[in-house]
Amino acid sequence: MNIKSQTKNLLLTGGRAPATLDLARKFNSYGITVYVAESLPNHLCTYSRAVKESFELPAPKLDPERYIEELKAIIVHKKIDLVIPTCEEVFYIARYKEMLTLALPRVNVFVDSFEKLRMLHNKSAFIEYISSLGKAVPRTWLLRSSEDVANFFTRTQFSQRIIIKAAYSRFATKIFELENGKNIPPLDVSIEHPWVVQEFINGKQYCSYSICHSGTVFAHTAYAATFTAGRGACICFEYTDHPEIYQWVQDVVKDLKFTGQIAFDFIQTTDGILYPLECNPRATSGIHLLNSQEIVEAMMIPAAAVQISGAKSKMVALAMILYGVRQCKGFTSLKDWLKIFWHANDVLFSVDDPVPFFQQFVMLKTLYFIGSNGGTSMLEATTYDIEWNGEDI
Repeated sequence: MNIKSQTKNLLLTGGRAPATLDLARKFNSYGITVYVAESLPNHLCTYSRAVKESFELPAPKLDPERYIEELKAIIVHKKIDLVIPTCEEVFYIARYKEMLTLALPRVNVFVDSFEKLRMLHNKSAFIEYISSLGKAVPRTWLLRSSEDVANFFTRTQFSQRIIIKAAYSRFATKIFELENGKNIPPLDVSIEHPWVVQEFINGKQYCSYSICHSGTVFAHTAYAATFTAGRGACICFEYTDHPEIYQWVQDVVKDLKFTGQIAFDFIQTTDGILYPLECNPRATSGIHLLNSQEIVEAMMIPAAAVQISGAKSKMVALAMILYGVRQCKGFTSLKDWLKIFWHANDVLFSVDDPVPFFQQFVMLKTLYFIGSNGGTSMLEATTYDIEWNGEDI
């Protein structure tokens, strides 16, 4: 089947993400015209040779209606056939998906319903849902008020470490680890901003990424969380053949009848029990481990056969230098770092498309000032204008 005959014009949102740049390059290699819409100026895809044109939009978190209106205008003006959200703007696009498809009936917005995404994004609701499927989950408690916090830590006795995290968060930026429930940090807890307490699970961390249509997985990969930016965002990616994770993902996607991109974080204990930690119903860095054919075909013309892949190891080289080195606690971990850094390909650098590699420094400067002015970390600044934390939209 001729892929180009199916889709000629593609619109990606979330141009700040390395995953989006990778998608742009992969679709462009198939002769598809790629456009990018993004609210952050000077993002990674701004000057990429893989991108025909980049549009700056209002921040969806600050003005969702205007964001959608301008997105609609791009879809109509550029005769877009396929829209693929990649970052947390996915929630705003899912919420107003019907408006986008009415603007141009032929357009396919590759995202599931807002209701499904809302449940999966909430760390408490997600664990409750997975538990209802009869799968193992870490013990989890929901806190929705300061009274809940006080009552919980008064009544509950802990003999092990626990994790406290915001129900709506990303990159493990709002997370605390406590020993025996002691030294509780001040928490801004409310119905609008719930938090969860979770038992600490000791084991090996894994991540998965899958592309799905109507409850069927058409492309899938998994990788161990070796080096990260902060506590949560992986910065190097090496495929792991993990049939149990693949079967777990298949079961959940089938039950949800899910369409779109979906990713999960796991911990597997030494006795083999697989515990889910959270879900990201959007693009993640797992994209880097799928090749162009697998990505394009899975999103546009899924075949009958599931494609499970692990390309050559990838990394975000600058992040490996800034964050990875600091995580080396001894000779063994330093040796692992050196092995990855020597053998893995940087996801940003391309001889055929070199500018985005240098553009990352411009974007990081922008994010640094955003974080400094807002009193947040640079990692948190990466989603300040697109994140969705359960608000009405």
